[in-house]
Amino acid sequence: MGRTANLSYKIDGRLDGRVLNAALVEDGIESHVTSGESAGRKLIHDRIARTFKTVRLDDGGVGEAILDIPEDAEEDRLSVVAYVQRNESMAIEGAGASRLERAEGE
Repeated sequence: MGRTANLSYKIDGRLDGRVLNAALVEDGIESHVTSGESAGRKLIHDRIARTFKTVRLDDGGVGEAILDIPEDAEEDRLSVVAYVQRNESMAIEGAGASRLERAEGE
């Protein structure tokens, strides 16, 4: 069974026509450049989206979204970034981020 992150959310205000987008992002991803002007360099990348999920909010603003954690992800470098977006205009109405925390007993 794979690892998962549970995102509990409570969103107030108008919900019709809106979605909650959530991304599990990882910091400290290394890449080694093999060609071009940066050949031979090691690059470090932050906020790389590893998992992305969209939840419809028409049915209520309280719930939980389950995000799969990739096998090669290092949990101590993971965060969740989430934002509420209007379907029609794609306007973002609110956003937040938090480091991934282990559940008690793990």
